[in-house]
Amino acid sequence: MKKRLIVGGFLSLFSGVAVVGAARLLHLDAMTDPVEISAFFALVVVMCSLWGLCASAVLLKTATLLDRIVAGGLFALVVVTGLAVAGQYAGATLFAKLEKLPDSAIGIWTLRDYWHAFGDMKGVKRSLQIATAVSIIVPVLPIAVVVAALVMKPKRELHGDARFAYSHEIRRYGLLDEANGRTRRKGDYRDPSIIVGRYKGKYLTFRGTEFVMVAARTRSRKGVAIVLPNLLTFSDSVACLDVKGENFDLTSRYRQACGQNVFRWAPFDQKGYTHRWNPLFKIAKSPAFVRVGRLQAIAARLYHTADARNKFFYEQAADLFMGLALYLMEMTGDCTFGQVLRLATTPDKKVREHLTELMQQEPQPGVPLSGDCLGALSRVLASPDETMLNIVATFNAGLRLFSNPIVDQATSACDFELDRVRRELTSIYLVLPVREIAVASLLGNLFYTQLIEDNLDVLPGEDPTIKYQCLAIGDEFTALGRIEVLDKGNAFIAGYWIRLLTILQSKAQLEPNELYGPAGARTLITNHAVLVAYAPGNQADAKELSETLGTFTEKATSRSRNHGRNTSTGTNTSDQGRALMLDQELKRMEQHEEIVLGFQRPILCEKATYYEDDLFIDRMRSVSPMLAAIDKRLPTEDEIKAAWQAGELRATGIPTNNPETYHAVLSAKAAGEIRFARQAGAKPLTAAELLVLDRQKPGVLATDMALTGFAADLAELGLVMRDDVREMLAGIRIDFNLAAADAAADSQIEPAAPADNEVKEVAHG
Repeated sequence: MKKRLIVGGFLSLFSGVAVVGAARLLHLDAMTDPVEISAFFALVVVMCSLWGLCASAVLLKTATLLDRIVAGGLFALVVVTGLAVAGQYAGATLFAKLEKLPDSAIGIWTLRDYWHAFGDMKGVKRSLQIATAVSIIVPVLPIAVVVAALVMKPKRELHGDARFAYSHEIRRYGLLDEANGRTRRKGDYRDPSIIVGRYKGKYLTFRGTEFVMVAARTRSRKGVAIVLPNLLTFSDSVACLDVKGENFDLTSRYRQACGQNVFRWAPFDQKGYTHRWNPLFKIAKSPAFVRVGRLQAIAARLYHTADARNKFFYEQAADLFMGLALYLMEMTGDCTFGQVLRLATTPDKKVREHLTELMQQEPQPGVPLSGDCLGALSRVLASPDETMLNIVATFNAGLRLFSNPIVDQATSACDFELDRVRRELTSIYLVLPVREIAVASLLGNLFYTQLIEDNLDVLPGEDPTIKYQCLAIGDEFTALGRIEVLDKGNAFIAGYWIRLLTILQSKAQLEPNELYGPAGARTLITNHAVLVAYAPGNQADAKELSETLGTFTEKATSRSRNHGRNTSTGTNTSDQGRALMLDQELKRMEQHEEIVLGFQRPILCEKATYYEDDLFIDRMRSVSPMLAAIDKRLPTEDEIKAAWQAGELRATGIPTNNPETYHAVLSAKAAGEIRFARQAGAKPLTAAELLVLDRQKPGVLATDMALTGFAADLAELGLVMRDDVREMLAGIRIDFNLAAADAAADSQIEPAAPADNEVKEVAHG
């Protein structure tokens, strides 16, 4: 209110001075009656004050309908009055020229006075009529033109009127509000904006909660012109799919310096430079009646097939997953994918026996496992033994990713929670290397699914702790596969302040049936309010974009000439339609150009490349001493790369785990269990297996291990080996080594690794 009063007072004073100045020009200061003078100034003060208050509300964008009506009405009154005065002066000037009067006779009341004094004189009357007509035409003609423009329907072009937006239209769209210092506030919350491009040196920023999609072929600068600029400017939380790890390396230190909690989840980082995130952690901490549905959703992503013949095995594998996960949650209160995988089998028991023993466990004395857990495991146990082996194989295939110790460790605990992104300023970088993207899509899918699902519990207006939007930046979005919650709920998740910045190479990437299908892709694209298009890379995309831009009508002139006895020429002009940009023109767009769609008119603008502007470089300078030392110019790409490689732009405090130690512990434990099971008595060989072994010649490794084991067994029993026996065993070992060396020399290859039958022979020896 205070700001409105200040602006209103300034506008009132300015308009008052303007009115009084105009009155002096009109010689209204010649009034001598005190009543007339008082009434005039009172009217000026009231009208100017009222107009100032209403106009200030319009300028500050807080105006009500009444404010707009009053401000517009008073402004229109002033304009009409000015036109009327101008008409009187124009008529008086013309009358003075016709009657050859001095300039001193020209005034606002000249025509009125001469009509009263000389209106009956025939010679003067004609001049007065002409001048009066001019005084009426001058104000009426502009008003008539404006009214006609408002009332008359615009001409519809035959082939359309497509064109790119003008500057004033872009301002009206609100894309230049931040560049021009105008911001909109809703209470104490200011909508953060997404940078979509640059127009005449100013950044185009898209406010609100709606989505933005970027369609650009590979190596078209979408990373440096869309992803990095927004990571350096978006004021609220972000969750970024970082395929190369560059986004974290270049922007995380600045976001951390702005007070954000920065996390790096890199489940394939061989050095263990990553936070940990367990997709099952939130489910384990949720009420029992919530767990089943969440686990079923995850199982559906792990075990799905389009082949109806194998559907049974996938459904049973999903039951096994749910049963084992519920078992861990109820017995230990925690659960990871690696634990579920390791729990499925044990080396000393058959699967049926193992699962039966698990079902007999009790979380607390006298308290059995839940019916959900027992029911899921019972459905698996209802299958015959041969079928159960196929079920376990299908189960293991779905979780094979988590047999990787690096992934297992990165998902072994939770260092951050996704439901905090709307309550705390948070930046999460999901780093999935390109070489692992095929197998890592499951993790990325789980991450974005849970990011959305965990924040659909309550609307921002219902919870005062929800203060921030979360921008989900999906670079190479289709690499994540089909995100079910996004496919079904993209129409309403924006209301929960989860915002999407979707980046893909072509809209056609969304259309395969294993992703979103043609209908789902169309819906998803439609719910992205803004589309940023770079130069298309193929003909189909170029043609589609050309059709989207539309056509305009242009005049085409054709000339003809008749060569006969009498030569004649003719000219014909016709309306023809032309695409705003042809497909070949779109493919030839400059590297720095882009097109922004989603408004009344498309916008042809430039890319907002971060290393070409001080706005972004200054933010990087604030956290990098190497870049801060370059203050007279923009740093080169090599200088930015040097600061990046020095780690100056990378957030601090990222933990470094030790995958090697983690793997060694798990491997030793598994090996110990297997050895113990062998010592306790493994499954005896069948007659067929013994017959096969009898027909095979033992290999060098198998013989050596058998002889060593024989000597160790004698020593363990306390029996002394005679010298002749020891010499005999040594001779056997030498003979086998010589035979192997001769065979290798004959084939000119190195001795091969032991065959499976040799290892099997040793295991049963």
